[in-house]
Amino acid sequence: DNEGAGPPSTGSTTTRVMGKKQPEADPPVRVETTTEGDGKTFPSHGDALTVHYTGRLAKSDEVFDNSRERAPFSFTLGAGTVIRGWELGVASMSLGQRATLSISAEAAYGRKGCDQRGNASGTGFIPPNAALIFDVELLDINDQRGVASEGRRAARSTLRGVPSFLGSCRLPPSTPRAMLDPGC
Repeated sequence: DNEGAGPPSTGSTTTRVMGKKQPEADPPVRVETTTEGDGKTFPSHGDALTVHYTGRLAKSDEVFDNSRERAPFSFTLGAGTVIRGWELGVASMSLGQRATLSISAEAAYGRKGCDQRGNASGTGFIPPNAALIFDVELLDINDQRGVASEGRRAARSTLRGVPSFLGSCRLPPSTPRAMLDPGC
């Protein structure tokens, strides 16, 4: 049961890092709520999460990946299968919440960037030292569906594999495992 496991919802747009208001000038992740979640059900380490997301380059606003064009994306929080910025940002979201995650280059792909172009949008290129912006909606935590995701349940794909873009890039050696391909 994940109720009460995370930060309470404030009912307004907030900027949070790892679930706490952050006065820091340049945190690795900024989370700005665009749609409140239930405010009481938060993900914990090891939880199976399902999200929809759109990823953009912060500098140019170019979209490099969009799960809304395919199917929701599932991953396990804390398993090291997504970039560190996602681990930090999504952990602070409540079930059903939609938020903008502004992720520093260090919490994304760092100095190496990512040159994969095989994602659904056909772009996929992330230059070195690129900050990223993700519009993320937390649909499910361990199959507990948020109110917004209930309407999508019937249309949801049974494919719960790795989006081609998220599983294709190598991270700098100093960065914790972050994307889905074990070969990265």
